[in-house]
Amino acid sequence: INNNNNNNKTKPPRSLSPSFRRTVLSTPGDYFNLTPNRSTLEFGSTLSLFTSLKGTREEMEGWIMDYESVGRTIWDEGCVEVIKRNEEDKNSTFRLSIFDLNFLGLRLSPKVDVIFKSGYNNSNEPVFNLGSVGYETGLRGGV
Repeated sequence: INNNNNNNKTKPPRSLSPSFRRTVLSTPGDYFNLTPNRSTLEFGSTLSLFTSLKGTREEMEGWIMDYESVGRTIWDEGCVEVIKRNEEDKNSTFRLSIFDLNFLGLRLSPKVDVIFKSGYNNSNEPVFNLGSVGYETGLRGGV
């Protein structure tokens, strides 16, 4: 009898799989997949946003390279929680709370885990990137 059952280990979320991320991120716009047996629903959206910032390159570069500061300017401070800081890779993972949704007697209090990262593109311009790496529905019964 083999009692070394590895089925009890929690698998990492599929959203962290490099091949899955390539699939979603290479799909411009919305991504939606419902497995044939309807047991798994996957969805996402990919977009690139370009904007011009006023100021000198040095000023903008200094601000953009502070990925936590940039990330906190796009989300309500009370809804952002630092999950992990990675000084080596110069990124941070944040848990972003989204407004509660009430739907057909169910209450959703979703949270999205997002990596904020700054770096340079192929043209050596400073860029800020964010990407979701996890999602929790916060599903509760009864409204």
